[in-house]
Amino acid sequence: ERTTVYTELTTRGRYAVASGALALVTGFVCAPGLVQAIAHPLASIPAFADAANPRELICTDMTEALHGKWTAAVGTALLCWSPYAAYQGIAFALPGLTVVERGGLLRAAAATVLASASGVVLSYQHGLPYAWTLLVGFEDPSAATPVVVEARLLPYVKLASTLVGLGAFVPAALVAG
Repeated sequence: ERTTVYTELTTRGRYAVASGALALVTGFVCAPGLVQAIAHPLASIPAFADAANPRELICTDMTEALHGKWTAAVGTALLCWSPYAAYQGIAFALPGLTVVERGGLLRAAAATVLASASGVVLSYQHGLPYAWTLLVGFEDPSAATPVVVEARLLPYVKLASTLVGLGAFVPAALVAG
């Protein structure tokens, strides 16, 4: 015989899995726009926006564009889905908590959301341009053997996903921990 706790847990688990699948499908459908949004901070970097030496995010093999879009879709889906999954966990735990514990959990959840949102905005607006400027800083086109950075799509999307993911989850772990 199934208990109410088992039923509640499986129902919330199904909701979380279904919403994760929906977030993944939505992310993949919106992937071209996501890649453009991920590349947007590059416009603020002088080395990338130079009209005399225009740069593009290039793909060097046939599957790189697909892999870049897939990486952007999965990263965005995880970023968008994680608050809902956390909500499902909190909603499952709330009935078993005392009033004081509920208040503490809800305050911690609110602080975690604020810290994560701040981390995402800061890493997107400041972390990505800083990382790109650092990497482009190794260029030396006037050297005897010129060093020129070719801006590839997939490594940039992976860098952006990592920085924004860290920007979201490190503050959340620090607040929750």
